Amino acid sequence: HGIEVIDRIPNIADLEGGLALGTMHPISIRKHEQKGTIIKWVIEDLEPNDERVITFKIKSHLPIIGQFTLSPALVVFSHFDKKYVVRSNSIEVGPAAHF
Repeated sequence: HGIEVIDRIPNIADLEGGLALGTMHPISIRKHEQKGTIIKWVIEDLEPNDERVITFKIKSHLPIIGQFTLSPALVVFSHFDKKYVVRSNSIEVGPAAHF
């Protein structure tokens, strides 16, 4: 209950356009001078084996040569009055392939 998902987009990129069909909408998107864009979703209830889809697109301000790493997303929740913080894996992002 009361699950918060928090993701950050580095200052080198911006959140792009609308959200994909079928994805959850964030409750807040705010810019932070050092941390970049912070996006937050809240999932009120999640039962065992339930899933939620969260997607978004980012676009770099500058051409990217090589790759850069996106910070792990955070999930914050309480279970039996104990607070937990879980981090996802980080992800390597590079230039889009052009065919």
